[in-house]
Parts: sequence; structure tokens; C-alpha cells
Amino acid sequence: MNKKTITIIIVAIAIIGCLMCIGIGVAIKVFSTPTQIAANQVNNENQSQPTDIIKTEIPTEITTSTNIPTEVTTPTDIPIIPTNTIENKIIPTGKIGDRIENNGIAFTILSAKKENQIQGFTPQTGNIYIIIDVKIENVSSEAEIPYNLFYFKIKDITNGYEYNPSFISAEPSLQSGNIQKGEMVRGFVTFEVKSADVEYLVIYEPLVFDGSPPIKVNLGKIP
Repeated sequence: MNKKTITIIIVAIAIIGCLMCIGIGVAIKVFSTPTQIAANQVNNENQSQPTDIIKTEIPTEITTSTNIPTEVTTPTDIPIIPTNTIENKIIPTGKIGDRIENNGIAFTILSAKKENQIQGFTPQTGNIYIIIDVKIENVSSEAEIPYNLFYFKIKDITNGYEYNPSFISAEPSLQSGNIQKGEMVRGFVTFEVKSADVEYLVIYEPLVFDGSPPIKVNLGKIP
């Protein structure tokens, strides 16, 4: 082959290559155009939609009816029932020698005296012994009732001091136990109190009284 022929062949190949490149480019453009158009249409549609959000105003003020009554009225014609009052049995304060009955007990202080010593025992400095002679009877319907030395106390009426029975006692001293129906017990009860020229009140309050007022005996001023 001569040079002329070779040159023609090369030119032809180059032309064919150029035509193929042009054809491929046109094909790519043709097939890509619908996709691009669709994408553009979507973008245009999105851009055409309004982006502002319409706000609906919700009333925040709640109005209440003013004709609803706020005061509760109570009828005035309901009768008021008075509370029953329980009156305690009044037990008059006795004196030496009086026989006082209360809740099935008959109580008597037969005598009262002061002592500076008892069986060789002396009270604390400034104190003195008061000795009372007591009789207690069971006049109730019960078969027996209790009695006890420590149901007693004595009170200085002037100054308000109260004293329990002393462990030092004149003999025969009152004990503790039960009194049978129709029977009685008797004995001495001794108190150690401050020495003073005042009136004294003996108070006897056994458990059987159960809310009933105690028995009280005014000793007056003991010589």
C-alpha cells in the first residue's frame, strides 16, 4: 500500500470516530432530557407552593358565667338539738363525825389529831404528822368493794399543797383489801405535812367511784 491509501484510511477512521462520538452525545442528551424536565417540574411545583403557615388564633381567655351562686346558703328552719348535759352527783363536804354515803360506801372520819412523833419516828424538820381515825362500810349491793390506803390524800386548803399517806403510821393502821357486803373496816391513816396553822381537807377517791365525785371531809384547823 502506498502512502496515499494509508492516509485515506486514517482520515476515514477519524471521521467515523467523530461521527460515533457525536451520535453517543446526542443519545445521552435525548435520554437525559425527560429526567431533567421532570426534576425541574418538581422543583417548580415546590417553589410555587406557599411556605407561610396560616396560624389560627385560639382564644386563651375562658369566660365563666357570672350567674352561678358562690355562697351556699343553709336553711334557717332546721332545729338545733341541744346537747344533753350530765350533771354529776353533788356530794356535800362533810366534817369530822359525819357519815357520808357515795356509790355504796359509807365513810366516816371519827377523829383527827397532830403528833410530833410516831413510835419513835419523827417527821422532817418543819413538818408534823396528822393522824385520822377512819371507818369505811360496804352499804352497796355488791358482794365486796375494795379499799386502799392510797385512795386517800390530804390538802392544805390555804396554800393548795396536797399530801399522800405516810409510810410511818399510827397503829392500828388502815390496810388494803376488800370489804364484804354489810361489813366495815377501821384504822388510822397518817400524813406528814408542813407545820402550819391552816385548815385541812381529806379526800377519799376509790376506783369503784368511776367518775363519781370523791368524798371530802373538812378537818378544819387541827389543835
